[in-house]
Amino acid sequence: MAVYVGQKDGDFQRILVPVVYFNHPLFGDLLKESENEYGFDQPGGITIPCRISEFERVQTRIEAVQGTRKLMKWKNPNRSLMDSRVEAG
Repeated sequence: MAVYVGQKDGDFQRILVPVVYFNHPLFGDLLKESENEYGFDQPGGITIPCRISEFERVQTRIEAVQGTRKLMKWKNPNRSLMDSRVEAG
């Protein structure tokens, strides 16, 4: 989903973000800032009022958590599969 990031006195940059970001608390904080600044009736898309560098830091933190969750999901099924093989053997 596309969002627009920038401050009132500068240019806005269009950034594509995965929809799963909208469930993350850090992204929720950015959306709350957007709501406070522009309200719910934003013409043309969601605009997040922050510096690009701040948005990129949030994006990096979210991606780090998402990567950890993917790794955990990948490991857990293999571990239970291995445990069941050990118990069966």
